[in-house]
Amino acid sequence: MPSYILTGTIGLSMARKVRSVYGYELVEDAVKDAKENAARNGISNAYFRAGDLGKIASELGNEVPTPDVVITDPNRPGMNKKLI
Repeated sequence: MPSYILTGTIGLSMARKVRSVYGYELVEDAVKDAKENAARNGISNAYFRAGDLGKIASELGNEVPTPDVVITDPNRPGMNKKLI
């Protein structure tokens, strides 16, 4: 489950080797780009959502299965402590 996805490069590069990729990003244009990149590459098991992970963290359990692996590439201020 990548967080801080930007254009989805990290998650999309692994998508064909895993069951699902869920990516989260604060910047809505980046989420749009990630979705377009998935479509361009024929990847249908990648799901991207815009939102502040610090604010939506409690909702994740309702929409995402418990991940086997979590990959983060946080922005300069770093990850929200609620996520760690």
